Amino acid sequence: MIQIKTFTDTLHASAEIKANRFLDTLEASQYIETKYALIQTGEPHSFIKRSILIVYHAKPGAEPDAQAVKRSG
Repeated sequence: MIQIKTFTDTLHASAEIKANRFLDTLEASQYIETKYALIQTGEPHSFIKRSILIVYHAKPGAEPDAQAVKRSG
């Protein structure tokens, strides 16, 4: 089963830290790809939002990500 895991933050690099920690839990054969987006607004209210999406193969028999099930169901 192919799954996605998303990480989002504002003003901090926490999404990158969390995404790297998640990647460390995957076996190389599970990894498919990573998508990264950065949104930045201008003055007077500067705002930065990072979104990281990791696409991976779930381990056989693994339950779908609980957050994904909660959002879709």
